[in-house]
Amino acid sequence: MFVRLMVEMAVISPEFLARAFVPLSLLMLLTLLPVAALWRRVQGESSRMPEPRNPTHLTSAILFAAMYALVLFALAAAKDYTEGQAYYPLAMLSGIADVDALNLSTARLAQLDPEIMRNGWRLVVVAVLSSMVFKAALAGILGSWRLLVQVAGLYWLPFLGGLGLLLFWPDGADAWVRSAIWRP
Repeated sequence: MFVRLMVEMAVISPEFLARAFVPLSLLMLLTLLPVAALWRRVQGESSRMPEPRNPTHLTSAILFAAMYALVLFALAAAKDYTEGQAYYPLAMLSGIADVDALNLSTARLAQLDPEIMRNGWRLVVVAVLSSMVFKAALAGILGSWRLLVQVAGLYWLPFLGGLGLLLFWPDGADAWVRSAIWRP
């Protein structure tokens, strides 16, 4: 998911990607660590894959376009009518439905709004964390208590790391990171 989000940012706003690259890369690393540990543990076990379905249905494309338009509109409305106070609740709700729509909308608005350019990566992290919580809850509701515990076991490290990024990543840290490693 993180590589896809960064590719989307690169296409829409390379400067926004430069600001989001390090925090999202850290969150990706924190997500990969428990996955790698699990993969190593189950590497020799056999499993049965579910039957694949066609992911290219027109309905999926139309729903994504509608979600993108809705999130773009909601972000713009939040900026105009709440002076940015509704960005984070909107990011939480977007994370439940579609992180990509919020990511694309935020990258687009970052080109127009310096505050979103500076801190929009935080909205993406909130959406990713919201998506994790929602997926874990679905695993528990649709699966079992055991599945919920397994999914939560994979998500606790990136979730806490994401909260740490949101709470402790210093403002302006992206400037020294960009100057040190990013040469667009």
